[in-house]
Amino acid sequence: MAITALAVLGGDTMTKREIYQMEYDSGMTERQIAEKHGVTRQAIYALLAQKPAHNRLSKERCIYPAISDFMYDNRLNVTQMEKLAGLKNNTLYRILRGDGGLTKENIDKLIACTGLTYEVLFATD
Repeated sequence: MAITALAVLGGDTMTKREIYQMEYDSGMTERQIAEKHGVTRQAIYALLAQKPAHNRLSKERCIYPAISDFMYDNRLNVTQMEKLAGLKNNTLYRILRGDGGLTKENIDKLIACTGLTYEVLFATD
């Protein structure tokens, strides 16, 4: 069965790229994924080679809810928030996912930008 635009697994909506990446990470080859979904191996390769959308991050994948809420309340995507806070490209995306980039300098920039305290900004619950 081919996947169209989105699939729902366990209540979470996942893009084709995320599904293919999950299958690839679990040990499936590009060819196996392609055969399973009725597409070419080249299509799988092209999707897996793409960088994830840098300006979107679902709330479920963000480990700092206060930052996500601030962005939502101010209608900012990741790119806009990075510019507002003076962060380099992809830094905020990595911070929000817990993949690094959390330096004192970046923390200070986010605190100055949001007006929130450290305790509120980086609470994980």
